[in-house]
Amino acid sequence: MQRLLKILLWGLRIGFIVVIGVTLFTALKAPPEVKEEPVGEDTTLRVTTESLSELEFVTEFSAPATVVSLNDSSISAEVQGRALSIDAEVGDQIKQGSLLVELDCRNYVNNRKQALAALRLSKTQRDFAQKQYNRNKRLLQRGVIPRETFDKSESDLTTSLADIELKQTSIDAAELSISKCKIYAPFSGQVTAKHVQQGQLISPGSPLIQLLQTDKLEVEAELSPDELASTKSSPELLFTTGDTSVKVDIRKVIQQLNASSNTLRVRLGASSNDTLIAGLNGRLRWQDGSRKIPPEYLVSRDDMLGVMLVSDGKAKFHPIPSAREGQPAKLDLSGNTQIIIVNRFSAKTGEPVKVD
Repeated sequence: MQRLLKILLWGLRIGFIVVIGVTLFTALKAPPEVKEEPVGEDTTLRVTTESLSELEFVTEFSAPATVVSLNDSSISAEVQGRALSIDAEVGDQIKQGSLLVELDCRNYVNNRKQALAALRLSKTQRDFAQKQYNRNKRLLQRGVIPRETFDKSESDLTTSLADIELKQTSIDAAELSISKCKIYAPFSGQVTAKHVQQGQLISPGSPLIQLLQTDKLEVEAELSPDELASTKSSPELLFTTGDTSVKVDIRKVIQQLNASSNTLRVRLGASSNDTLIAGLNGRLRWQDGSRKIPPEYLVSRDDMLGVMLVSDGKAKFHPIPSAREGQPAKLDLSGNTQIIIVNRFSAKTGEPVKVD
């Protein structure tokens, strides 16, 4: 039994030795392990660009504006009288020179007749005074009458002449009053209100007709001094309201600054009045005439604002002296210039970049 156990132990030892030997032999015959070297990474900065022409925009301004008429007049009576006829109603289109209202003028006609009669009487007195003056002048030269008599005849003639002028003035005043008994339209327009009824007694200064001139309209807006300056570089000014757009031009600037709003009143003439109505509200729109880049694409380098460009495969900082923080900036570069959009803050001047 013990002999059998020894044989088994020797067999196990021999087997273990064989396994170790085979393993060592295989290891010695295997090719040597090659250690792989790490591949170098590309450290070139990757950026995204956009052409300047795609980024630029035109700055547009606008301000409230209103269409106004050059004339919106309250036509009033200048003399007293009763309204005989009214030839204008609300909404009527009136031509310049058309009769609006006629007043009873008989009192002024009678005044004119009285003044004419008084003038004839004064002329008769003047003729008599002239004859007396001529006669007394000859008698004075002969020494027949005293000087006082001649002076009185001379004074009577002068008084008669003055009285004629006074009577003529009364005639002129009566004729002027008669001419004002008929009230005519001072301009073409539309009747927007009627304040008189037929048979009504009218006093001087009483409003009769409200007349709006519809063929001469302007646009009025209030602009700050800076806005007014920017309109000068704009290719065109437009008054817009809804779907309506009319080209306008500055006619006059009222040189009085509104202290509360810091604005100036500006009057603009319209190229066409066909679509405009007095009182119409809208907006005055214009552009400053220059193309600018949005402020979010600006970067700061050495306390200066500018943009990062791609030139010959390298980043380049282009300063903009006039740029202000948070404001659009004007660039005097070709529209094809490539502006770095992505990684613009990381890019440095002269650094190689790869455009995605």
